[in-house]
Amino acid sequence: MSPSQEQHIEQAKRNLVALGSLPDDAYEWRITIMMYTALHAVEALLIKKETKMATDHYGGYSTALQSIGQTDLSVHFLNLVQAAQKARYDCLPVDKLKKLCTAQEKHFQEAKTKLFSLGIRF
Repeated sequence: MSPSQEQHIEQAKRNLVALGSLPDDAYEWRITIMMYTALHAVEALLIKKETKMATDHYGGYSTALQSIGQTDLSVHFLNLVQAAQKARYDCLPVDKLKKLCTAQEKHFQEAKTKLFSLGIRF
């Protein structure tokens, strides 16, 4: 059985707690946790809207969000996904990771604001 909307919101909240406990310079993990927090919140939104996600992993979220008129949220989410992959696998120097993290914090806040306005509070 798939997780419920409430379970996804609770997981997003747990991820926020983890994010708050990381050192400020753990940039790759800050980005990754922001992405997974957004992922659980997006899952909660899709359940609320009774929207099925396509099966192509992260791109499926983008397609599903666009299908419910949330193109801007889709853009923020995909930015987080791409940045999390880049941060984890590209062995970036710390200064570039810091810059990437700062940019993703803006995407995360925009996504969070949009999700809150749609009734997904975490």
